[in-house]
Amino acid sequence: MFPGPSQAAVGPAEMQSSENTETAGTTPRSPWGGAVRLGLSLAFVGAIVWWADPSEVWSLLRDASIIGVGAVIALHMLDRVLMAYKWWRLLRVRDFDVKFGDAVRGYFLGSFIGAVIPFTGGADLARIAAVRGKGANTEALIASVALERALGAVSHLVFCVGAVAMLVAWRIDMEVSATALAGAAIGALVLLTALLPLSFAVAERFAARPESEGLAGRLVRLAGDYAAWRAHPRELWIFLALTFVEGFYPILGYWIAAQALGLDVTLVQTAIAVPLAFLVARLPIPTFSMGPEQLGFFWVATRLGIPEAAATAITVLFLGTILIAFTPGALAWMNSRRD
Repeated sequence: MFPGPSQAAVGPAEMQSSENTETAGTTPRSPWGGAVRLGLSLAFVGAIVWWADPSEVWSLLRDASIIGVGAVIALHMLDRVLMAYKWWRLLRVRDFDVKFGDAVRGYFLGSFIGAVIPFTGGADLARIAAVRGKGANTEALIASVALERALGAVSHLVFCVGAVAMLVAWRIDMEVSATALAGAAIGALVLLTALLPLSFAVAERFAARPESEGLAGRLVRLAGDYAAWRAHPRELWIFLALTFVEGFYPILGYWIAAQALGLDVTLVQTAIAVPLAFLVARLPIPTFSMGPEQLGFFWVATRLGIPEAAATAITVLFLGTILIAFTPGALAWMNSRRD
């Protein structure tokens, strides 16, 4: 999957001038865009709760185990630390002097922003802004996030293939052809795995263009930073392995949430429902980060025999504990605003 280094690859940090550390001035955005996205995302979640009977959902949430809820919150926080560690390793192998603490702070800040402004790119942009100028230039940070998302999509598709395999093995009727699901999952995995090395080759060719000023020059430097990771296949494999480990987090999180609610939900059910429900959100494409996941889980879980109110309570509890777990991100955001 990860070919060896090529002479065309642009060098790492030492080939980037200090002027690239800061981005050009950005145009202020209207707050209405974020408000609309937040409103639509909350409408998604609210529609699910209304469909499943709000009184029954509230009854389940009200009786949730405090210990179980605390375990889900702790799992959210541990996952963010692991994700920050993966990202930090990816930057350090290119000799970018980013501190681990800054990477963790950036991840919590980005996660908080992503939860408050539920659009996939919002979390990434906030994370880049938090770490920019602290040992890595902007182009390298953007390239690292793009690579991170691509490898994350490959990992998640593997979990989707496993989920479909369990559907077939346990003869679970999803009202959707298991053959079609398997074909789509395997096809997407093969395609994305093939496109990953191709992306390095394309980036190298683009990076070989003469440098220039303005947007064109920034794109050339961005391509060079992305292609430079091709020279570190061992680190990319380590990153992918850690991503596989991290992929169990939402599966365990949803299962622990179900146990906290006192529901008879098995780990097999969440291992099937969560990867399929999170598929759109894990692909490297822009989408709402709140709403589609909850709707997807509700749809898949109810077809696995989980009652509507139970499926809704599980996904609402998981979402609510995320907002609590990302409180350090809110504190980091307030400190950055004060500075």
